[in-house]
Amino acid sequence: MTDNEVARQDEVLAALTRILRREATESAIVSTRSRVPTLCADGKVRYAERTETRVVEIPPKISDVNRAADLLGRRCGLWSERTEAAGSDVRIVDDVGAAGPEDGAAAEHGGAGRSAGKGKARRALNIRPAEIHTKSIPENGGAV
Repeated sequence: MTDNEVARQDEVLAALTRILRREATESAIVSTRSRVPTLCADGKVRYAERTETRVVEIPPKISDVNRAADLLGRRCGLWSERTEAAGSDVRIVDDVGAAGPEDGAAAEHGGAGRSAGKGKARRALNIRPAEIHTKSIPENGGAV
C-alpha cells in the first residue's frame, strides 16, 4: 500500500470543512422534458416532446453539512462534557455528634448514654466533582 492510497488527516479535515462551508459540489444527472411547438403543413400547431439530459453541479445537502459539522465537532472536542473542577476532590466531614445534647449531659452525670467516653463520631466522605449531581428547581419553587 502506498502513501497515495490513504488520505492523510489534514486531507480528511479539509474535505469535511469544504462540505461544511458548502464549497464542495456534487454532480447530478438531470433530465428535462419540453414541448416544442411546430407548425405543420395543414396549418395546425403540433407539439413534439424533447428530452434533454445534462450533468449539473449541486451543493451538498443539509444533512451532509450537518454530518460534516458533527464529525469536525467531535474531532475538535466541542461536544465532550467537561466535568473536571479546579480541585481534585471535595472532602465533606460530618463531625456532628451521634449523640444529642441530652447524651452530653448524661455523660457528665455518671456516664449513662450512648456517647459516654467516646467523644464525637467523625466520618468523612470523599466525593469527586463528577459524582455531584444538581437538581434543577422550577421557577415557581416547586409549588403546584
